[in-house]
Amino acid sequence: MQFGRVLKAHRMDSGLSQEELAHRAAIDRTFVSMLERGLRLPTLGVILALAHALNTSGAQLVAQVEQLGAIPHGDPPAPVRKGQAKKKASPKRLAFASDPCGAG
Repeated sequence: MQFGRVLKAHRMDSGLSQEELAHRAAIDRTFVSMLERGLRLPTLGVILALAHALNTSGAQLVAQVEQLGAIPHGDPPAPVRKGQAKKKASPKRLAFASDPCGAG
C-alpha cells in the first residue's frame, strides 16, 4: 500500500529507525513494519500519532498518499435486486437454530 511508502519515506528523511518512530508514536515496532510493508492499514488515530512523531500533520501524510493515487475509492455498492431479499426461515432452519441436532 502507498501509505507505507509515504510513511517509510518520512521516517527515513527524519533519520528514525522503526523502533524510534514506534516509541515516539506510542505504537509497536512490528506495527510500524506492517504499515510500511502495506500489510496493515492505519486508523485515523495512528495516522495522527505517526504524523506528530514525524513533526508533520496527518493531513500532510494523507495528501501525499492521495497524490500517489493510493487511496482506493472502491466500486459503488451493488444495487439490491428483487431475488436477493432475505430468505424466509424454513422449519428445518428454525429447528437447527434451536438445536444443532435438529431435534427441535
